[in-house]
Formats: sequence, structure tokens, C-alpha cells
Amino acid sequence: MSTFLTLVAMSALPVFSLLGMAGLYRAGVFFVRGVMGKNPLRALSVFMVLLLCCGGGVVWLGMNAWEKRTGDPLLPLFRMAIMGEYLAGVICYIEMVSLLSRGYSQRILVDVVSCGGTAGIKHLKANYSDGMGISGILTKRLNSLKELHFLSFDGVRVGPLTLLGKVTGICGSWVRGLLRLERVG
Repeated sequence: MSTFLTLVAMSALPVFSLLGMAGLYRAGVFFVRGVMGKNPLRALSVFMVLLLCCGGGVVWLGMNAWEKRTGDPLLPLFRMAIMGEYLAGVICYIEMVSLLSRGYSQRILVDVVSCGGTAGIKHLKANYSDGMGISGILTKRLNSLKELHFLSFDGVRVGPLTLLGKVTGICGSWVRGLLRLERVG
């Protein structure tokens, strides 16, 4: 087979694998929420990790099948590049889901639209995110961090951070500095 055809086929493999895994994840979200309620965070996180790992396996098996079909071995560096493409797609997908589902600014726009296009600041603070208000959102996010074992939270006091929370916070600070992000969230 030609090198160009191999390059095109192998570059498309991670893209189609990621699209398939994303479609299965969205179907899974619909199913899990129907069975477990509105916010089954842990089950969906595990489901996403399993699907994305399976997608990596599909990419790897696809490369092996391509080698068998064509008789041309793929270079190890080329295999690493294809898996890197899949990993980059996974990271982009997770970030996109995170931004769209948890974006503060987007939530404000949704709330203003639901008020007819204009709203007072007091009304927004009190009714932010379906009536939870700013403090309700903060409490919800702190409880989520507690459930994921990033920190301790008793409803009044936050902390101390767990080892996972410290590592994540340090890495987040490093990335913010690297990307020169002064404001996040």
C-alpha cells in the first residue's frame, strides 16, 4: 500500500474511534440518568474512563489489523503518533464536555434568557442555576470535590486537601501559569 494511504487511514482511525466512544458515552448518559437520577457523577466518570480506554484499544487493534491486511509494518514512532492523536482527542473531548456542562458564563446566559433577556443582579444571585443561587452552586461543587476525594468538607469548613487534591491543585496552578490564565471559572 502507498505511504499516503496508510497515513490517511491511520490518521482517521483515532478520529472515528473517538467519535464512536463519544456517541456511546452520550447514549450512556441518557441511560444512566434515566436509571440513577439527575446527577450520577461517579457512575458516569467510570463509564467515560472505560469507554475511552476501550477506544484506545480499538485504535491499537485497528493498527494491527491494518498491518495484517497490507503486510506493511507500522513504525513504532508512527504507532505512538497515532495513539498520541487519540489521546489529544480524548483530552479535547473531556475539556469540551466540562466547559459545556459546567461553564459559569454559559449558565449566566441561560439564566438571563430564561428571565426574558434581562435580569437584575440580585435576581441572578438568588436564582442562579435553577434556583440554587451562588452559595448553592459553591456548596454543590465542594460536595462533588469531597465525593471525588479531593478535600474534606463538613458544610462549614473546607480542608484539608487530600494528596490527590494537593497534586491536582499544584498541577492546575502550574498549567494556569504556563498558559498565563489570570482568571479561571
